[in-house]
This record gives sequence, C-alpha cells and structure tokens, in this order.
Amino acid sequence: SLHLALPVVAFKESFNHDAVFVAEQQKWKWSYEIKHAGQPFEANLYAKLASSDVKWEMYISKVGGYQDFLWFEGTSRFNKTAGDWKVYAEPEGKRKEYLTIDWTNKAENDKEIKYTSVDDSSDLKGSYIHYGTTASNGFNSFYNVYVKKDNNLVEIDYNTENKIGRVKSKMFFGTENWYCWNTALVNTDCQ
Repeated sequence: SLHLALPVVAFKESFNHDAVFVAEQQKWKWSYEIKHAGQPFEANLYAKLASSDVKWEMYISKVGGYQDFLWFEGTSRFNKTAGDWKVYAEPEGKRKEYLTIDWTNKAENDKEIKYTSVDDSSDLKGSYIHYGTTASNGFNSFYNVYVKKDNNLVEIDYNTENKIGRVKSKMFFGTENWYCWNTALVNTDCQ
C-alpha cells in the first residue's frame, strides 16, 4: 500500500476533471493538483486510444521535489473485459518496477485480479495475491496468496452469500487438506 496510495488517490481524482486532446501526441490528457498526506502534487494522466484498447500513463510531480515520475502505466480494453498495469516505485531515486496488476472481467461470475510483486530488490519478488469470482463447488469467490520466498500458497474458497468457506495451506496446517467453516463461521468438517 505504501507505493499504491498516491497513484490511487491521483487516479480517483482524474474522474473530477475533463481531459483535453493533445494533437501532437495523439493523446488525451487530464492535468490537476492533488494533496496526499498533507503534501501538494501535480498529476498528468494520459490516454492513447488504439483499435481495441487504451494505453494509460500517470505522471506525478511533487511540488518542490521530483518531477514527472511515471508512477503507473497499462492498458485496458474498450469493452472492459481485461487490462494490465505496471506500478513503479522510488520517485526520488532510480525508478524501479514494483508491481504488476492483471485483471479480467469476462462475466458476472468470472472476474479476476492478480497483484504480483516484481521488485528485484525484494525477497517477495514473484509473490502474489490473486482474487476472483467463480461458480464452482458451491463457492463464488476465491483468494490465493502466494509467498515465493517460503514457497507458501494459501488457497481460500468461500461463498459470499452463505459465508461457507474453506482454506488450505501446507505451511500453516502441515497438510494438503482443506479446512472448512460453516454459515456461522465456525470450523466444521469438509464435505
């Protein structure tokens, strides 16, 4: 969240502003000021249209500090079925790729988003959080959390309507078995 807070605030603020078309770059541009943690920032969000998707770039400048730091970039499909993002870190130093975000939105019961650490300087590189909706085995949602350095995968399936769910993690439980809970969120035998 440390590296995501400012770009999330900046992106949300873009919805409160109108874009202008920059003809020489063939891009749409939103320019505005924001405050985050009491500090003033300037944001420039660019969108370049292609045949089936939009290429996005968010540049943020800290007033009196770093200038035009490419904080994230990515693409999203016009039909809102898929997209991807790259998030960068170290605006005051050497920019580095920090996180990738891939998402799909195929249908009401078929949505997924995956956050993957790609920071070369972190022992969490390759770790991820993967969330989605599904319609299998009586569950309609899942979370998979993988910590690469420990080779630990935690799998969670649950039903958002009746609250029934299950969890599996060899590292935490010492087995490959599922552990389940019922509608009262009380441990129960898996069926």
